[in-house]
Amino acid sequence: DLAFRFLVPTWLGGGQRPFSFGFALTNFDDFTALGKLVASRKVKPVIDEVYEFEDV
Repeated sequence: DLAFRFLVPTWLGGGQRPFSFGFALTNFDDFTALGKLVASRKVKPVIDEVYEFEDV
């Protein structure tokens, strides 16, 4: 939990691991390249759980 690492002192177990923030900008070319990788089975999407549309 990010708040735990920020707020709890190191001697109480907080802030022991480095972390970073990041974000991705998406564009059509990136999605096209990703789609080709999935289609060629070089990348396999992992689906952990499936939700019904009404539940999201």
